Amino acid sequence: VVVQGAVEVAGWARQGRVDPEIVVPVILSLENSNMQQLQDEVLAVSSPRSPRYGQHLTPGEIAATTGPGPAARKAVTSWLASCGIEAVPSRWGERIEFRATVGQIEQAFS
Repeated sequence: VVVQGAVEVAGWARQGRVDPEIVVPVILSLENSNMQQLQDEVLAVSSPRSPRYGQHLTPGEIAATTGPGPAARKAVTSWLASCGIEAVPSRWGERIEFRATVGQIEQAFS
């Protein structure tokens, strides 16, 4: 698991802790795979000399090529469920989405 740290935003200032009962939406992005294969596919459909020229990939084909496998999605959703958080994969499975209290999120990631 790679956790991205806080990003500094001009004009924003830390104001202290947030109420642990506030519910917030969260999106976790899962790691892509087969990026070289995707690059090869893009070149094949973009190169006029390629027999695959113009046969562009559908969003579903891209997701099937680069998305995380079912085991990765299951591992994340099971871990969140063990923390009392109900989560669902996005349409293409590259993200896990949920709403949880700040307290639940703090406990899950501590």
